[in-house]
Amino acid sequence: MTEDRFRTRDSMPSAVLWCALAEIARHPTQVFIGTFDFAHSWLSSRSWLSIVLFVVPLATALTLVFIDKLPLAEPRWLNHGLERVENEIESARLDVLTSEHEQDVYSSEEHVDFESELILRRLLAEDEVNVRARYLLAIRFTSEGRLGVARFLMRSIAPERDAGYPKAHAWLAQDRLRHIGAGTPGEIEILVRDLSVATSEEDASPKLLVRYADVLARQGKTEEALNALKRAALRVPTIWSRYAAVAKLSGLQEPYEMAKQALHSKSGLLIESGAGSEEDYLAVLEIARLEKDFESLVTVGTAAVDRFPSSSRLKRALSTGYVLKYRHLYDKDDGRIELALLEAAIAADRTNPSITEEIAWLVTNGISSSENLLATLESNLADVVVSPVTRQLLANVYVERGDYLNALAQLELAVKSAPNSPQLLNNWAYCLVQAHPDDPAKLRQAEEILRYAIALTDDNEQLYDTMVRIFLDAEQYANAIRWLESSLQAHPGRRTTLENMVVAYKALELYELSELFEAQLADLQSANSD
Repeated sequence: MTEDRFRTRDSMPSAVLWCALAEIARHPTQVFIGTFDFAHSWLSSRSWLSIVLFVVPLATALTLVFIDKLPLAEPRWLNHGLERVENEIESARLDVLTSEHEQDVYSSEEHVDFESELILRRLLAEDEVNVRARYLLAIRFTSEGRLGVARFLMRSIAPERDAGYPKAHAWLAQDRLRHIGAGTPGEIEILVRDLSVATSEEDASPKLLVRYADVLARQGKTEEALNALKRAALRVPTIWSRYAAVAKLSGLQEPYEMAKQALHSKSGLLIESGAGSEEDYLAVLEIARLEKDFESLVTVGTAAVDRFPSSSRLKRALSTGYVLKYRHLYDKDDGRIELALLEAAIAADRTNPSITEEIAWLVTNGISSSENLLATLESNLADVVVSPVTRQLLANVYVERGDYLNALAQLELAVKSAPNSPQLLNNWAYCLVQAHPDDPAKLRQAEEILRYAIALTDDNEQLYDTMVRIFLDAEQYANAIRWLESSLQAHPGRRTTLENMVVAYKALELYELSELFEAQLADLQSANSD
């Protein structure tokens, strides 16, 4: 009777339902059975609720079971997602190794919105051998600045001791060149292996091939470097100029002539026809530099700047051409100085460090210069990356004038660029004490600088002399003798050291010891006279 009353919605008005509930309440033993009947009748009379509570959970469960059974290595929908993400990365040019411009992937403001990130992460968790997923996730982390995670993922698919995914090897090589460095033989070996695998594909980026060639050339592997450059030049003809430079430096005349001819048949003819690009002009100018054809450097460089007036690279090439011609005439004509060429170099590119160095030589040699040259020197010292040689030359000028503070300023900047140069360290230590003669802390600093410099070279006589001179000037004769004894151990019987020993011992009124070294000096002089 109860089952018939609760069968359909039409035969079950609300009042009947509530009466049934009241009846159930009076019979506690039937609460469970009644509640089930009520729920079943109420739910069966509302089709949408049945779908929500029963159909949807069931469908969800079945879907999860089905997905767990999928072979994740090659599902069509995952493959489609990966391909779409790869296209997004390529369009955003996040992989700088295959791009046309020198943009830095690690500081790029580009951001790829990975709608497929969940797919990639699932694939990464379920299938460790899917290199595409790991590579794409590493690129994602790179765009977020998370280089540590990106390096880990890239190295997992591009092993240090084996060949892996070429794009990952390319990324790791680029990362090492720009951020980590390769200072030890082991690091260089890893870099070379990464570049070797990265360039193993036929469509390897010409720019990547050039970088690989640069590393090989620095290792003395000329043949391998030329092979890499040839592959790049067959796709980008202007790279023949790089090929020619490596061949010329290695004394390989036949490959050099071949590269010259190949470049002339491409870039040279384009320039002659008036259709040459900026890269064509730069390549032809590089050949002129290798040939020491200074006239062509100036004439072709002038034509190039006229055609591309906003090109900073062509302006620098023209400016360097004027400087090289200036140096050539200076060496050839027994000291004749063509200041007009330096003026022309300034007009082409005032910021060229080579100009600053030449002006510094002029100032060092006491040759009067024009106001324009001096103004350029002063401006470039503040705004341009000046070579350590230039700063050393200027420091020498300041030392001759007794201006040790300015000399010290130039030397400190020079040492930052060349921290392991014994000559610069020697001069820095000397000027440090001369600029601060009454500061014991500076004297101790100078001594530490010279200790470091002595450890860098076997030819350290001048370093010992500088330290002895500093202590003698400071009237610290005991310290001077300590350094003199070290100098005698390193360079026995040296006249300058023996003479300083005599001076130091006499200053301390130790005349017997001074006479001992005077006797050694006499024996040395007698031996030389014989």
